[in-house]
Amino acid sequence: MNGDGILTDILKLCDKNSQDTGYRALALIWLDLVLKDIQNRQQNFHWRFLEVLGTSFDTVASTFGYAITTIDGSVECDTTKIIHVYDKTNDWTYTFVPYERFRERVADETNSGGSSYIWSIFAGQVLLWPVPDAVVATLFDYVRTLPDAADSTTELLIPNKFKAVLYDGILKYAWSHDSELGNAATKTAEYEVGIDKMKGDNAQIITENVLPVSHRDKLTSGDSRNSGLFPLATTNI
Repeated sequence: MNGDGILTDILKLCDKNSQDTGYRALALIWLDLVLKDIQNRQQNFHWRFLEVLGTSFDTVASTFGYAITTIDGSVECDTTKIIHVYDKTNDWTYTFVPYERFRERVADETNSGGSSYIWSIFAGQVLLWPVPDAVVATLFDYVRTLPDAADSTTELLIPNKFKAVLYDGILKYAWSHDSELGNAATKTAEYEVGIDKMKGDNAQIITENVLPVSHRDKLTSGDSRNSGLFPLATTNI
């Protein structure tokens, strides 16, 4: 699904010429608002359709430890969206710990030995201990941020089966803009129903039938190890 196709469809639904550049620009703003709203719904769960896998990553040694810098050499890490770190080669799942505890357990990050497989976040970096072997196929799981919409063929990462939800979200703004098109409150209610269906589908994707848990959720669930300290970045919501 891409921004160009969505905007063209929306203009048709609004009885506008698909080449109306002024209205397309307005619809693009609405599309961006819907995408940001969908991302901001992630408070106690993650949208599984946003997860991507990296088969290799680059690490750099810094004052604070070894930090992941890129996935597959091109995708920058988004520390607000990390789910977990897993070393496929050694079958180790790294455990997140707050930075203070990370420093207590890792006195000298230049010493790559040790048996504590932990990770933390500090100064916008994802810190790892011990350092994974970046040469071999090592698996790193994370969630990426929804991109800003563009009036082009840029993919929006939302599965096609949820396209109707996007349309309802955009139309609630269109109907508020022009009440002759319909009742904006009705379209808003339809959008919320669609979001609930997305959440239900999102939960069913997980074979164990449990919701995914990120480090950002721990404090709110009574686990003092983590992480209301890392809310969604305001630039991404």
